[in-house]
Amino acid sequence: MRDYESYQHYVGLCEQEAGGSSNGPKRRRTYIYREREEAEQRLIDDYFGDDEYEPKYPEEKFRRMYRMSSRLFNKVLNDILSYDVQPLPEYFSYFRSRLDATDSNNIGSILKCTSAILQMAYDTSPDAFDEYFQIAERTSRECLDHFTKCIHVLYYDKFLRRPTATDIQKTYELHEEKHGLPGMLGSIDCMHWDWKNCPKSLHGQFKRSTNKYPTLMLEAVADQKLWIWHAYFGVPGANNDLNVLYGSPLFDAEIADIAPECPFVVNGHTYRKCYYLADGIYPAWSTFVKTFSVARDEKTLKFKRVQEAARKDIERAFGVLQVNLRDVFVNPTPNIVRDWVERCELHVRKTKELRDRKTHTDLRQDRMEHLWNSDDE
Repeated sequence: MRDYESYQHYVGLCEQEAGGSSNGPKRRRTYIYREREEAEQRLIDDYFGDDEYEPKYPEEKFRRMYRMSSRLFNKVLNDILSYDVQPLPEYFSYFRSRLDATDSNNIGSILKCTSAILQMAYDTSPDAFDEYFQIAERTSRECLDHFTKCIHVLYYDKFLRRPTATDIQKTYELHEEKHGLPGMLGSIDCMHWDWKNCPKSLHGQFKRSTNKYPTLMLEAVADQKLWIWHAYFGVPGANNDLNVLYGSPLFDAEIADIAPECPFVVNGHTYRKCYYLADGIYPAWSTFVKTFSVARDEKTLKFKRVQEAARKDIERAFGVLQVNLRDVFVNPTPNIVRDWVERCELHVRKTKELRDRKTHTDLRQDRMEHLWNSDDE
């Protein structure tokens, strides 16, 4: 009987919270009049201007406010408004000008995009800029959701993709020019991303004794120009770099035999697969080149010095991610049509090629001879 009374009391509280209880006064939604047109015009006057007037704040202030240049903002805005694929997705039509139920213009596209960008730039709550933009919390959250979907559709194929054969050749030339390392595709490493609001029940998986807060791990590959074309994010922080590597989709394309073939020559020997610079914890695979733990002679000393200098690329990339970015993409799973036997045989063969220790040793030796025989110091 007591359980039934408790249940009835709980139902009554829920109905009262929803405004459906007949025993007490109903809770009505509070209407707040927001001067949206004035807020949008104020934003335009402050940062964009028009044909007759210059904006109130200069370009340096715009870049500090938006974390991007005005030229880039206008390009993104124009790409969203000019997207004309039919049927037009809802998240694109959300930024188009139209009339609302009161025959008034809806919130302008500049105001919506600004709200979304500032939420990502400053990692703030949706209602943080309510007083300036005159936008409610729910509307700001919708702006962010629709904006990120538009960005994904517009720029995924160009920026969030694996490198093609042409990209790999350009990367070869870049790294050979900058570091003197032919066949290098980039540097691989992992970093820990603090998760201060991690639930207490998950601390055992996500917290290490060396870190103050629970962390999420990010595995990334970056080249000298900080093109981060691979990112694997979300692994609990109690793991190490090897655990992340074994679950990473980094070599899925190679195992599925869809990766572009880009051979290169080092010290007179031809290698079919590109390689990544890695630190000591990574295994001795054919696609990794690690430095020597101890420099035994002048050759190994020069090799160690060049390797450590080139590894600064991934450290700079992690610094950029920590300062400027909040969202990290994950590589898509390749769609391969093969029967079960072919997939198993291909997986075994490609995995054996990737984990070939002899190729790893030969490649490191040839690279050391190449650096020693080169004229660059």
